[in-house]
Amino acid sequence: SAFNLDSSTGQLSVKTTIDFEIKPTYSFVVRATDNGIPAKVGDCDVTVLVIDINEIPSIAATTTLSVEENSETDTLVGSSPLVHADPDNVDDPSISVYNTFIFEITSGDDDGIFTITTNGGQLKVLRANRLNFEGINKYTLGVRISDNGNLFADGVVTVNLLDVNERPSVSDCVRSVEENSNANTQLTGGACVGSDVDAGDTLSYSLVGGDDNLFNVAS
Repeated sequence: SAFNLDSSTGQLSVKTTIDFEIKPTYSFVVRATDNGIPAKVGDCDVTVLVIDINEIPSIAATTTLSVEENSETDTLVGSSPLVHADPDNVDDPSISVYNTFIFEITSGDDDGIFTITTNGGQLKVLRANRLNFEGINKYTLGVRISDNGNLFADGVVTVNLLDVNERPSVSDCVRSVEENSNANTQLTGGACVGSDVDAGDTLSYSLVGGDDNLFNVAS
């Protein structure tokens, strides 16, 4: 039994931890016995109603996730929602009001790049093509879970950007060369030089169209 009964006074008291979410009501019989000869008894039915109280939700204190740079809107950050719990979330709405909670990003996202599903806790990309590994390769976000009883818990999510290979760029250029020039004569105006934002990448060059059969390019 979850309760003790004082045999002298009939006072009931809690014997072990009781949890509204596990068992909101208890029913049992209390018997009174006199000391007459022969002894007589009287029984009564007792119903104990457990009063629901709002309990604080929880969220993982620290979480580390990753996402590719240049990701599009609605790209998931992490394959599943943030680890969280709310004891009241198992309550039947018909018997308890403490059964909803929401998520929000509280810090670390001044540019509004990320979003989190209000009721599910799934972190996602909100603004497309704003994640740039070469600019910022890690974000530290403050996140909060709040229930509808004004209790909340905070956590920290570290989002590491995954570097992806990006297209190099080469600007259109105009070069000149005298007619009747010999093979291997360099065109005036300098080389057509490209650039690549990916640190450590090296570029090689080739001719791929137009009058490419008339010229060579130093790779």
